[in-house]
Amino acid sequence: MTIRKRLLLWLISALLLTAVLVSWGTYRLVWQSFQHIRDHELMQIAYSVVRHGYDGDPPGVIPEIHDEDDSPDEELGLFMSQIWDRQGRLVYSSVDGGGPAMLPGDGLRTIKWDGKDWRVFRLKGQDMTVQVAHSLESRELMLSHLALKMLMPMAILLPLLGIFIWLAVGRILKPLEFMRQQVETRKSDDLTPLNPGPLPAELNALVLALNSLLARLGSVIATRRRFIDDAAHELRSPLAALKFQVQTAQRVHDPEEKKKALVRLEAGIDRASHLSEQLLTLARLDADTASGTLMDVSLDEVARQAVTEFSDLAKSRGIDLGLTECQPLKVLGMADNLRVLINNLTDNAMRYTPAGGRVDIAVREENGRPILEVLDTGPGIPKELRSRVFDRFYRLPGTSSGGSGLGLAIVRSIAKAMKATITLDEGPEGGLVVRVTF
Repeated sequence: MTIRKRLLLWLISALLLTAVLVSWGTYRLVWQSFQHIRDHELMQIAYSVVRHGYDGDPPGVIPEIHDEDDSPDEELGLFMSQIWDRQGRLVYSSVDGGGPAMLPGDGLRTIKWDGKDWRVFRLKGQDMTVQVAHSLESRELMLSHLALKMLMPMAILLPLLGIFIWLAVGRILKPLEFMRQQVETRKSDDLTPLNPGPLPAELNALVLALNSLLARLGSVIATRRRFIDDAAHELRSPLAALKFQVQTAQRVHDPEEKKKALVRLEAGIDRASHLSEQLLTLARLDADTASGTLMDVSLDEVARQAVTEFSDLAKSRGIDLGLTECQPLKVLGMADNLRVLINNLTDNAMRYTPAGGRVDIAVREENGRPILEVLDTGPGIPKELRSRVFDRFYRLPGTSSGGSGLGLAIVRSIAKAMKATITLDEGPEGGLVVRVTF
């Protein structure tokens, strides 16, 4: 069901319900007031007769209030008056047969007489007792005529209000139609902001939120496009090198030369495999950052696992790898991403550390914040280039480590998701110290 139909259903239903309640309430109030007025008339008639007395003739003209559509004769037939003398003899009655019996006491009562309900008022004076009555059926008939005239404006007003609600709902929903047309006519690659136009405050807030979403989507798409372009460019070179090395290995007939060609081919495959793995890691990190759930992760345990995983590689390269400090600390993040961060820092340090060098990992707490440090005894990074090494596919000039240029970019992406900061400093022995503060 559309918003228009829902609004019309609720508003018109509320209008009808209100009209019914107001009509019923008005009828009840008018009925009570009408009853009070008619009772007061009976009292006034009785007091007038008692005050002016009775000389044997029928009392004077009894005042009546008639509706314009009522017949006076019919009204007089539904009204009666009776007079008793001091001895209790009925000396006057406006109806044949004498009418109902005298009430036992003064005041207003409702009685049943001649098959009808009557409202009766009795008043006893010094010389007479007067009793006047009015048919409730007559009162209801008069009130029904009066009620029809009172409710006639409501019957005319309801259709007018319904038409007004119909037009008002259409006008109020017109900005939504304007927005729908804007979105419906857009191309799939059009992420320009929506035109807010003269919208209400609620819709203007929605347009601002949609424009913010479109801006974020545009940024993500632009980042993905740059990443794909960079990845395609970076993969083109190792794949071309692999193809050349395969062709070289096929042309070489000397066993030693063929063996060397295969070694170079294997190294090229390793580099291409490492680059592909890093690219997949970056893609996964983008998805995890958008939908991942953060939890407490033991930083010291992940650091120990990294040392265990790289210990064999460190021995083969003649590098001393170990934990210099490992306090039991927890950080808020995702275990897999934290493992990737430490592994990339460790792998990056070992790639640039020559044989006989050292890579130290430390986990400690400073000023109430967990800190991860990875120190190496490699060549280090010049100060003027430390801000650029976090760019994707950037490699230091003059290096031949065979890296993909994505290691520190991945580290920065994970640290940003965990709201951690990274600093690069020179080590005590001229190497590099990477410090991650959580």
